Order: sequence, then structure tokens, then C-alpha cells
Amino acid sequence: ARTPDSDADLVEADDDDDDDDDDESFFDAVEDASTCEQETYKLSLMPSHRRSTSDVSLASPLLEAETQQQGVGKGPLEGVNLHREQEDKEAATLELEEVTVPMGLPNALMPPCMRTLPEVTESKKRRSTIAPKPNARLNLWNLMKNCIGRELSKIPLPVNINEPLTFCQVIVEDLQYSDVLDKAAQCEDSLEQMAYVAAFTISSYATTVSRTGKPFNPMLGETYEFDDTSNTGWRALSEQVGHHPPQTAMYAEHKDWVFWQDYVMGSKFRGQYLQILPQGVAHLFFRKSGNHYVYKRSVISTVNNIIVGKLYVDHSGEMDIVNQTTKELCHLKYYAYSYFSREEPRRVTGLVYNSKEQPKIQLSGTWDKKIEFAWIRGFHRAKDGRKSTFNSDTATTAWLRTPIRPHIDTFYGFDEFACQLNEPEEGVAPTDSRLRPDLRLMENQDYDSANAKKLNLEEAQRTRRRQRETELMKEFAASGAKEKPQLGGDAGWKPAWFKKEMDPLTNMLTHVYKGGYWERKKQQGWTDLPQLW
Repeated sequence: ARTPDSDADLVEADDDDDDDDDDESFFDAVEDASTCEQETYKLSLMPSHRRSTSDVSLASPLLEAETQQQGVGKGPLEGVNLHREQEDKEAATLELEEVTVPMGLPNALMPPCMRTLPEVTESKKRRSTIAPKPNARLNLWNLMKNCIGRELSKIPLPVNINEPLTFCQVIVEDLQYSDVLDKAAQCEDSLEQMAYVAAFTISSYATTVSRTGKPFNPMLGETYEFDDTSNTGWRALSEQVGHHPPQTAMYAEHKDWVFWQDYVMGSKFRGQYLQILPQGVAHLFFRKSGNHYVYKRSVISTVNNIIVGKLYVDHSGEMDIVNQTTKELCHLKYYAYSYFSREEPRRVTGLVYNSKEQPKIQLSGTWDKKIEFAWIRGFHRAKDGRKSTFNSDTATTAWLRTPIRPHIDTFYGFDEFACQLNEPEEGVAPTDSRLRPDLRLMENQDYDSANAKKLNLEEAQRTRRRQRETELMKEFAASGAKEKPQLGGDAGWKPAWFKKEMDPLTNMLTHVYKGGYWERKKQQGWTDLPQLW
């Protein structure tokens, strides 16, 4: 059951009757009250939350224009009062083979292929383990002097520091706890659904507590499929759509939901630690309710103790999830580990706000164990910069990690799902990561051969890039154009399964699945794909 969506359901206990004291209004995950300006019940959207690092708002252009006309500038959701009854009338309905897009959602956001349901394939038994990690030595100092301060995707690295997966496979690992999305799809209330969506986004970091290896950087045009429709009901496809910087697009479909994202990964080696700097936007659409969630990948991951001490991964930063259908929002904060802190490590907190920016649900937990949520019945506004307190219902567990297997370090820190990702499979595209020879050699414990093959593949990729540049210059000379084509990077390259479009919700160029992969797989029609190995 949910809390009524009215102003009266939040009972506030105030130390003072003065409602004009904005400095003491509630705000979440901010220690310094002087950094926020807000009103009672209003979500504090600091500049880093309201605008992304690329100066792109997560609120829709229509909504921003609407708030500007009303003369409200405190946040993209300020002053908006949507009526849930009208939204319910416009909610999507699931037909036998297609879904009706709800009113008010831009059709450009919806890949045409998502209107059909995934076909359930024959059940298959998957492996539960892989060959153990060999004790291969690595000259760390020779490696470090070439890496400090540089982008790791541009440095040839030995497979000794890798794990036997490419990032095309790792990005699909986000769906390991897809059962959380199945629960979210059954929610009748959009705020409760938002809580499960938030828990799902947090669950994608769980495996990093035992993983310190670097995934292989995929070759340009490398793909990966994972069809689990017979077990969990979803199937996914990813493709490396950019190489400098590395950019991976992914699309997954289930009978109840569709999930797609465009991920750009930057990294910097600082000597004692390595920082992973993510960019990109993820979309999640529920077929029955029509709720469309958007969130920007903004949490920074740090691999600590590169030189001295035991390696460990930590995550820190803040992230907003916006329901573009109802204009509800969830704000999450990942707390960086501190040796001097008394708080539990790997802590995450969050609040779910309704369309009037009133806090309705509180989330808490850790990204490596579990996330709980509770409905807020009221809260106490603290004085003198102290934290506000909530009166909440009994907590519900939204996500719980599966137990860590014994001796997990022996197997690269992989749990059972990670072990399944690189299992050989017949019928996949010839560009599939499973067929990558250096990756297979590494998994089979032949590190010397894997390193040699990795260098060959990387040189072949550079050759293909030079060939594309030559073709572009020939076309330029034949056309008689005055402006020379831009060379370098991914010039002249077009992905096989994704196309680049402007996302009207974020004003960012993003890669959207074109469709056709699974149909081509049935026909084994791979003749036009590049030869990567």
C-alpha cells in the first residue's frame, strides 16, 4: 500500500512556527547547509544535479520551457504539478504483440523494435565456473611508468591485468538482478516502482566488491549477445560503437520492460589509484504502465592501492533518476569510503520525490549487500545545520545480493552469472566477444599466447582505421568538395546494429538499437559484418 499523494499526508514536526526559515528546510545527502537554497518539502537540486557535466539537463525540454514561463528557476521540476488521474488514463497498455506508447512521450525515444515482444528460445544449461586464475607474474614498475596520467584505452596493456571478459559483456552484467525489474513492473504505484528502479541501478555495482581486473577494451564493431529468455525472460545485445573514446551501446528487452543505454568510459591512472569516469545515459521503459525512466551514469569508480596494499574498488558520487512520464524523481548518493568514518562502508542513501517534489520514500543500504526502502510518514526539520530525521514505515527489501561464493578470488572474483558470460555458444555473430581469440586464450590460462594475439588484433584494428581514412580521402577527391573530411578516431565507421540520434530528453547524441539482429541470427546472415579476428 502507498501513502496518499496529498499535501496533508506528510506530518511535519517543527521546532519553530516560522515557515520562512528556508535555511533549515530538509535536504538530502548534503553536509553543508549553506550550499543549498530551497523551500519546505522541495528537492534541493544543486548545480551538479540540475545539469550534467556536459551541461545537459535530465529534465525534458518541454518541462524546462514550462518552468521558465512560470518564472521558477530553482530546478527542472520546480513548480510542476501533474495530475496522476490524467496520467493513468494515458498509461500504456500491453497488447498481444505490441505496446501502445503513452500520450506525451516523444515517439523518437522509442526504438521501433521495442514494440514487439522477445521470442522465448529453447532452454539451455549454462556453466557455473571457469578455469582458475593462474599465478602469472607482471613487471608492475615497467607498466606504471607508461600509464601515469594517461588514458588507459590508448595504452597497450598485457592481459595479466585483465579479467576474461570484454566490456561488451560486462555492460550486459548490469542485468544480473533483472528480477528487481520484474518486481518493479508489477507495481501499481509509480513511486514504489521508482524505488525498485533505484535499487536495480545500485545492484549493478555489487560484483565490483570482489573484482579488480580490467575488462578487455572491445574492438570497434565487436558485439555480444546474451539470450536468457528461457530463464529470466530477457535477451540483450551490445556493440562497441566507438573506440576513441571507448563507447558501448546496449539494448535489452523483456515482455514487461525494455532497457537501453549508451556508455562512454574514461579512465585515468594516478599512480596509487585508478579512476573510472563514466558518461552516458540509460533508459528504462515499462510496457504496462508506460513509465519511462532516465538516468545519467555519473557515479565515479576508484580502484585503490594499485602499488601498496590490497586492491579494492569504491564508488562515490550522486545520481538522479527521472520518471519522464510522471515527472517524479529519485536522488541517490554513494558515499566514498573513509577510514575515519563510523558509518558502514559502501553506503548508499536516497529519496524518492513525487511530482510536487515532496519526499515520499526513503532508500538506504549498501551497494554490495542490499537496498531497502520505506514510505515516509513525516519528518523533522532540524536546526543549526543538523540532519533532518524521518518518520518512516517498516522497511521493504528491494534488492538482496546473492551470497558470495567461496574462493571467489581464485576465479577472477566472478560469481556464477559472470562465469556464464563468456561460455562458447553456437550461432552467434562472427563479431561476438565469445569468438575473440585473445580472450579465449586468456580464459584457457595461456597468457603468453593471449598477449601475442592481443597485439595482432590491435594492429589489425589500426590497419582497418587507416583503410577507412584512405577511402574517405578518395571520396573527397572524387566529390570536389572544399572541406576535407575529419580523419582519426572512428571516422568513416558506422555501427551494424545501432544508429546515432539526438535524445530529446537529454539533448545528447545517443545510439539507439535499429533492430534486426535476432532476425538475422535465425537466417545466419552475417556476410556484411567486419572481420575482426
